[in-house]
Amino acid sequence: MFEYVLLKGINDSVEDALELARLLQGIRCKINLIPYNEIEGKYQRPDETTITKFSEILHNYRDEYRVLVRWSKGQDIAAGCGQLAGQKK
Repeated sequence: MFEYVLLKGINDSVEDALELARLLQGIRCKINLIPYNEIEGKYQRPDETTITKFSEILHNYRDEYRVLVRWSKGQDIAAGCGQLAGQKK
């Protein structure tokens, strides 16, 4: 299993998906795509269209990959995975 955190404009492009598929070529595996949950800072979450396209590219590249998107809940109230740890008192 491989986990890949998607960051808007950093590693979420079509080229990035193809590069990841090439790197994992020959390895039967699961790929967990984890869209970044935004906290204060410069990193952002890709939009749903970008996330879905990235997933589809991996899924269609080879039959070797099982691709799962970890859709997080709670980011609208800063309770998504990783968001609580980033909060300051």
